[in-house]
Amino acid sequence: MTTSRASAAQIHPGKALGFLTLGMSLHNVLTRLKAHPQTYPAIDVAYSAGEPLHQPVILRLPSNGLRLRFDGPDQRLRLIEVLDFSKILLVYKNQEVVKGLKPQEQASSLQGPSFRHVYNRLFGPSYPGEYVAPASRTPYGTYVLSYPGVAFSFPLQDSAWSDQCDFVALMSSSAASPATSMAIFQGPSWPEARSSLFTKPPQYPRSPALVSKNRESVPDEVEEVKIYGAGKIELTRRGAPSFCITLSETTPQDLVAELGPPDAIYRKNDRRISIHGAAAGVTARHMSPSPGRGTDVTDTDQSSSNSVTDDSDDEISPAAASDPSSLPTECFFNYFHHGFDAFISYPSTPGPAFPGSDLADPSPPTSTSHLTVTKVLVHGNVPGSYPFNRHRRSRWTIHLDSAGDDLNSETPYDEVSGRLKELWKGSYSNAAEEKALQRGMVLNRGWGDSPESSVEFLGGWEESTGGRQRAVSAGPESGQGLGNTELFGFPGLLFEVLKNGAHTGLSVYLLNHPLLRAYLLKMSSKQQILRSEAILEKYGKSLKGKTVLITGVANESIAGELAVQLSAANPGLLILSARSQERVAPIVQKIKAQSPDIKVRFLKMDLSDLKDVRRAAQELDDIPKIDHLVVVAGIMMTPYSKTVDGVESQFAVNYLANFLLVKLLLPKVEAAGPTSSVIIVASSAVRGGKINFDDIDFADGQKYEALAAYGQSNAARVMFGKALGEKLAAKRIRVFSIDPGAVKSGLQRHLGDFAKTINEMQLHDLDGKEFDFPQWTTASEGAATIITGMIDPTIENSNGSFLHHNAVADEELHSHIYDHSNWMRLWDLSEKLIGEKFAV
Repeated sequence: MTTSRASAAQIHPGKALGFLTLGMSLHNVLTRLKAHPQTYPAIDVAYSAGEPLHQPVILRLPSNGLRLRFDGPDQRLRLIEVLDFSKILLVYKNQEVVKGLKPQEQASSLQGPSFRHVYNRLFGPSYPGEYVAPASRTPYGTYVLSYPGVAFSFPLQDSAWSDQCDFVALMSSSAASPATSMAIFQGPSWPEARSSLFTKPPQYPRSPALVSKNRESVPDEVEEVKIYGAGKIELTRRGAPSFCITLSETTPQDLVAELGPPDAIYRKNDRRISIHGAAAGVTARHMSPSPGRGTDVTDTDQSSSNSVTDDSDDEISPAAASDPSSLPTECFFNYFHHGFDAFISYPSTPGPAFPGSDLADPSPPTSTSHLTVTKVLVHGNVPGSYPFNRHRRSRWTIHLDSAGDDLNSETPYDEVSGRLKELWKGSYSNAAEEKALQRGMVLNRGWGDSPESSVEFLGGWEESTGGRQRAVSAGPESGQGLGNTELFGFPGLLFEVLKNGAHTGLSVYLLNHPLLRAYLLKMSSKQQILRSEAILEKYGKSLKGKTVLITGVANESIAGELAVQLSAANPGLLILSARSQERVAPIVQKIKAQSPDIKVRFLKMDLSDLKDVRRAAQELDDIPKIDHLVVVAGIMMTPYSKTVDGVESQFAVNYLANFLLVKLLLPKVEAAGPTSSVIIVASSAVRGGKINFDDIDFADGQKYEALAAYGQSNAARVMFGKALGEKLAAKRIRVFSIDPGAVKSGLQRHLGDFAKTINEMQLHDLDGKEFDFPQWTTASEGAATIITGMIDPTIENSNGSFLHHNAVADEELHSHIYDHSNWMRLWDLSEKLIGEKFAV
């Protein structure tokens, strides 16, 4: 972490360290940290796997020397700890906390401030601190010096301590060492704050924006969602009056007026669960279909790209929120910072009132021609759940009756289920109907349409940590593999439940087809599986007359499909590269069949021979510019071998040859001007990929693992893309690395039974996150993300990013890939292996 004064973290006792403010939500903190991967390259989250909502959540920033503690139920920041003073520059009232060390010395020293510096210069005199004797036979205990809202821990020789000592003289002597840690908390002193650290109401809000100078323009935060039945929902707020939502009455304009514009607006339609629609309708007191609109499961998305197994995730401008006529029939208002979503649709009869409550059952709507809120999805943000950190945690209470014996978001689901079953036991037509409707429906969040599941082959080389706490990365929304959840429905309510009984989501919905709409609990994402034609229809005009070079072209391959798709956009020249012209011939025939006037040129190139790469580049001397350079060629999980250049084959072919090729052709890409592109096609095997800088050749094959080598080569591809994107950002040359998904091609010819075996395993990335083996996708869908990288103007400001499912997906990468020093180390290694400098 840089140690310049401009980047110094200001200490605010009892309030904050830099931007980290006590009371901030876990979601807010993680979102801020993940937005700066170069500053915070490693983020680890530890939580109790058995009690994720009752035990504290711990967030560690090892590269920055920080540890942050959040309470479990509300996920608010309660304690900020500095554990390594050498990794962060601390300032208090314009004075550096660590004095006497030059900046270059701080990196190698763990020393914190001395007692004298803290007591005499920084914070001034204080009451005697607290001495903690050593737990073992170590010679040092710990002396905690407390001030209001801040405390320092100093090692102290146990033999020197006595209750009657002059603590100032003792701590200023050689018996005391410099501080090893600092804590910022809410309270008059550390001993007084400890007992209520995780239970005392935080003084500051979840979002620092609410304490800024412009806080009046920021909507107040929602404290709790209260559910009363009969479609009545109350949102209590920190300072503003409560806001009540009535399903089928509250309009999108009401939401915007009270809560501000949504963070995102999405349409999502899914017909895969519509088979359950006939059994899903309910009336006010019985489970039979409603006589009104009944079980309408008609798909509202009539686009040609939507099929029985395809989702339609179309982003809508938030400005549409104030104009219902511009909204689609059904869409989500996503309030990530409030912790819930509102489903906007045409009115229908809400769920019934709870038996024994004072509310009457709702009447059918008098008008069904205007858009209203018809469902509210409340998110638990449970650590370890698939959608972790997509939304802030939102706490809820279900008010069943006037007696006040309510259920809440921390109540175990077994208790919730028992209470609701007892409450509704008289509402079923018969026992069989009750049993059928109380059977859990499994929801798998890791299958092929999930934003994090389109991977090819990813390593499980590191086992997940055991014990009571699980340590995970904060990436990819931190889906932690509790992927199979269950949906349980009651009239007007639907719960998504993890295996440990925690509620990851609660949906309050209308009477009609609850299971169909319940499946929409699956969170919308900017990621979406699309065919290439959809991308080209939107942005393909920019390819007209352009020169495109594609490597690895062959029949039934992603590169071949990409060439065919691009030919429809009327490019000026397609340069297709492969080891032999026979591999390219079928693709040329397809191109000429649909676009006979397109110019196609074959470029012979063998990536296993750097000399041949240089020869191929020289063959393009007559080409003045290349608008898009797309490197796709590669090999997968081959038996161990080395290339003629003496480098392990997968690393050499998949990465090193492409590094050289890009170096040689980059002047032609630069000549094409801004918005030209270098696209590096990798694989989601990057999740298990790590570069062994000390031994990229696996001890000359003695320690060779084909999958590990494949992952290493893909890690190199993605890190190269990040480094190159950073270097070319000022020139506005697009650089993206791509995960095209799992596309069947000749690439998998060395797998044998491996695919079947790995499909039966629980996989983990290098940060311990679990994920599922992907579903196969089509070549057109694989090529679509490549085209997105080439021409989609909406991602221009994310240069160097990793793309997956046609969207920026850097959050899916692990910490080894994020480490900027690894990028530079790889660059230096690559220059050494090719025998020349690559200066950008």
